[in-house]
Amino acid sequence: MSINGFPEGPPTRSGQSISDYYAGMLCAFSIVSALRYRDRTGKGQHIDMALLDSMIACLDNLGERYTVGGEILTRAGNVSFGGSSSGVYATSDGHVAIAAGTSDAVWRRFTKIISRPELVTDPEFATVPARRERRDRVAAIIQEWSRTRSKAEVVKALGEAGVPAAPVNNVAEMVADPQVKAREMFVEYDHPTYGPLKLTGTPIKMSETPGRIERLAPLPGEHNEEIFAGLLGHTKDELKRWQDEGAI
Repeated sequence: MSINGFPEGPPTRSGQSISDYYAGMLCAFSIVSALRYRDRTGKGQHIDMALLDSMIACLDNLGERYTVGGEILTRAGNVSFGGSSSGVYATSDGHVAIAAGTSDAVWRRFTKIISRPELVTDPEFATVPARRERRDRVAAIIQEWSRTRSKAEVVKALGEAGVPAAPVNNVAEMVADPQVKAREMFVEYDHPTYGPLKLTGTPIKMSETPGRIERLAPLPGEHNEEIFAGLLGHTKDELKRWQDEGAI
């Protein structure tokens, strides 16, 4: 299989872009699909995966908004172009992602929370298209309500009412999140130099072959004896001499 011109896939590097990860995810799905097809038919197949294709696929409906509607979208700021109000809103102690007007039912629930029932029948806000055309005004209404309340208060009130909302966490809040802890996405290991370290766990949760972190990154020269003496057959005297000479 080839990915974007690399026979064995794109080279791994630090700072990989989202396109790399998205292409990798699609690649994994393709491989699983091909294996299932092979199991049923006995035939293998070639998989052609390109970063360009994967990024076009993850643009949601941006392409169709042009090819069908002739609309060339530009930057829309903090509020999503697709939803009339989906965006990130400031609270008294941070930010919350809120989607209050993407459907009329959700909008009714939100207007009840903020005690603005007139917004349900007002023709300027009553429908999704109307709210989309006035998304800046809708965003201002949402922001006016959220800015004086805490993240926890906003998420609780909206969640209980059936309005999509989630806190925007910093890294410290993410690590402390109860669901992150329950999923064991940060695990503790003892490092011989630094002591207890909390490291990112594996997202792969499988019943029969669960993923796990088997070992920490090795210290410089930690496996010299295992490799030079055990695998390559050199003597420990040779190993010590090389160490004394600074060769290893």
